[in-house]
Amino acid sequence: MKNLKTLSFWRYCALALSTVMVLSALVLLSWRGLALGQDFTGGMVQDITLSQPIKAEQLTQVLTPILKERPQVVKNGDGWRISYQQDPSPDFALAKVLSAKLGSPVTLVNSSFVGSQVGSGQVAQSALAVAMAALGILTYLAVRFEWRLATGAILALLHDVVLVLGVFSLFGFEFDLTVLAALLAVMGYSVNDSIVVADRLRETLGKRHKTPMPELVDNAIRSTFSRTLVTSGTTLFTVGAILLLGGEPLFGFALTLFVGIVVGTWSSIFVAATLGELFGLKPEHYLKKPREPKEGEHLPAAHFQ
Repeated sequence: MKNLKTLSFWRYCALALSTVMVLSALVLLSWRGLALGQDFTGGMVQDITLSQPIKAEQLTQVLTPILKERPQVVKNGDGWRISYQQDPSPDFALAKVLSAKLGSPVTLVNSSFVGSQVGSGQVAQSALAVAMAALGILTYLAVRFEWRLATGAILALLHDVVLVLGVFSLFGFEFDLTVLAALLAVMGYSVNDSIVVADRLRETLGKRHKTPMPELVDNAIRSTFSRTLVTSGTTLFTVGAILLLGGEPLFGFALTLFVGIVVGTWSSIFVAATLGELFGLKPEHYLKKPREPKEGEHLPAAHFQ
């Protein structure tokens, strides 16, 4: 019994910590916002080839003072694709300036401009994609679980999304379409973890109606704990490899998945079921109600127990 009380105590402490972190993330997002990438804001995209070998970080360091911003530099075949917000001046020629800076020929292969109107359309489409994913998840949870348990899973999902966005706002990482795709994946991963615990809790609620609710929640978490850690651990190992070795083009995508898996595992253990308990979830909510006998029908006494 002491161990059960200890686990319940830590669940409540973790929920309080999560509440503080979510509120802090919301304040940060309202204050600093997100550093939207070129997919949303528009800007220049230029493909160049260099006559000498150079690393992406070195090229970025050379370009930053020229463009007065940190551009996105991606390997593109034998050359490089450089993305930045706008030309410093109307007659600015990146290839010419870069050639003089490096002391070797630089050839411009292709140049294009992404307008702000296209970026605004991407924002609207991205918001629609998130809304449709959230609506599908809400519909599934509403059908499958009692509203208290479903509400806990929904709030755990919001907890994960807000914390991931808070990390991007805190460190000023670029938020682009690849990050959005990873965020949608995090939403599905988070709900899946919460459903595993909620499903195990639902199975036991109707069978042990005399067991205290905190003990039922603790038992459900314990019975799924090893599965949760093994699944999250193996996924984190893969995502961590991408984060460390994937380079700058995959950094935002891998970071979103990494942070999302960590906070999703945390919320499935400490937030989702705990919120259902605090909302008043009881074994009685999953007990089958006895059927009323029809006229002239006699049901056994055990039916009403």
